[in-house]
Amino acid sequence: MRSAKKWFKKWGSLGLGFILCFLLTTNFGYSWSVQGQDLSLIEEVIGTPSQTNSKTPTTEVANEPSEFPDAFPVSLDGKVLWQISAPIADISPQNRAEGQIKRIKNLADDFSMKPEDIKIIKEKSSSTIYVRTKDFFLLSITPEDAKIAGIPQQALAEKYRTILLEAIAEYQQRRSGSNVFRSLGWMLLATLALGVLLYFINRFFALILIPLTQFDNLIGQRIRGLSFGTKTKALIIQSIRFSINFCKLVSYLSLVFFYITFILYLYPFSNDYSLKFKSFIENNVHQIVSAFLGYLPNLFMIGLIVIITYYIVRVNHIIFSEIKEGGIRIPGFYDDWAEPTGRLTTVLILIMGVMIASPYLPGFDSPAAKGITLFIGVLFSLGSSGAIANIVSGILLIYTRAFRVGDFVEIEGIRGIVVENTLLVTRIKTYLNEVVSIPNSKVLTSTVTNLTIGIDKKTPGVIIKTTVTLGYDNPWRKIHETLCQAALKTSDVLKEPAPFVLQTELSDFYVAYTLHAYVKNTNTLMLTYSELHQNIQDCCNEVGIEIMSPHFSTLRDGNHTTIPEKYLESDYQAPGFRVEGMK
Repeated sequence: MRSAKKWFKKWGSLGLGFILCFLLTTNFGYSWSVQGQDLSLIEEVIGTPSQTNSKTPTTEVANEPSEFPDAFPVSLDGKVLWQISAPIADISPQNRAEGQIKRIKNLADDFSMKPEDIKIIKEKSSSTIYVRTKDFFLLSITPEDAKIAGIPQQALAEKYRTILLEAIAEYQQRRSGSNVFRSLGWMLLATLALGVLLYFINRFFALILIPLTQFDNLIGQRIRGLSFGTKTKALIIQSIRFSINFCKLVSYLSLVFFYITFILYLYPFSNDYSLKFKSFIENNVHQIVSAFLGYLPNLFMIGLIVIITYYIVRVNHIIFSEIKEGGIRIPGFYDDWAEPTGRLTTVLILIMGVMIASPYLPGFDSPAAKGITLFIGVLFSLGSSGAIANIVSGILLIYTRAFRVGDFVEIEGIRGIVVENTLLVTRIKTYLNEVVSIPNSKVLTSTVTNLTIGIDKKTPGVIIKTTVTLGYDNPWRKIHETLCQAALKTSDVLKEPAPFVLQTELSDFYVAYTLHAYVKNTNTLMLTYSELHQNIQDCCNEVGIEIMSPHFSTLRDGNHTTIPEKYLESDYQAPGFRVEGMK
């Protein structure tokens, strides 16, 4: 492993040294002498590949497209030489520019051409100055061109000639054999630099992600008393990790963008693609940045609305919390209304905040946003009639105080404890541990029996009742006493007020005795009923009261009584069956 590292270090250093020496010692092209000025491509035009596009010749025409919106550029190899704004006779500025581009391109492809072959000619019979070679015409400069440029016509012609010579020299040098090898060296160096930068960027972001594993300790050292749940901590760590990875991705894409642009620009055949790719990226980035900067005032207003809404919600929460705890009292406003009313007002505040902030959202006035809003509104109006009815019913149930969470109620024949009361449904838990959901619209139209809401200081408990039918042969006073004793033996039955018995029916064969008792705990009502019935059976058996069908008693055949033997006397004998004769 160490030998491999030494080999890589040795030969890698030699390779880099070779590339640098190659780049510094290669002969790049030749020099043209124009009016005593050295146009060496190394010193003035090419420099390095990164300077070729950024360096603007000092002889470039000063008129910019922004000053002349109808100007058309004349370019060579993707570089603008000058601009044409004035027509000549029937030839438009656009046609003039296109013709000059073709002729200059043909001249630049002729590597046998010399600088002195390009001359400035002015005919006596014409006011137009021509720039041409011995064999063909290149371009013309009219008095209108000089007037637009703001300099004399002859000076403008000399300037165009100088720019043309520099552009042709650069064009031919970029296509020379030495430049191809030089570009290859730059490409290898750029590839190596890209790999090194990607490696260090990856290591840098990996070091940033390491502290996330100690998130609790880092936060706990800075904010005293702050604790996070498992899901909250995971969400925060995931958000931070996503932000870091996003920055890492942007860094990778930026490096790759500069690398591709640079590599494509090194070779003439791909130079146009480099400029187009660069222009495409720059235009899109410029649009995004411009849109973001232009949206900053709206973003500031949205942030201000969010902050104001947040503090209004906080104040609303504090007010209704005080009402719930009894710190603030409003006549006619019950304490149990505070929490649902606080939630409703919070929803209304948030809706108002969204309505105020909506005009500042991007694309709010666009036809697409209006169409989507209309579509959602139609769906909501067509499909939510039942939901709206349940919501309205839920609100009415809250303020009618028919029941509260924890009350023992009977709705639609279902008995149980109210475990949840939302705007849409009411959920009841039965003694079988079944949770029954009833729509609020149905609850509102049904009879609700609340067995808990009446329990207060004035009425200490709710009354439960059960009916026993016994024959006329049993003394009613004894029955009353026995039933009351059975009720007092039941665990949840209150001793005060005392249980009582009412004779609710005198039938042909039996009397109906209804036992009434007060209970405090309604959550175990079914268990209380079961225990009460057991105690009634035991107490009646203890005092010799036989609980059986009166119809069966009238047809007794003398069999043994139905009372268990442990409650009978030791000398008990079953009565015989007696038949008396008729005279």
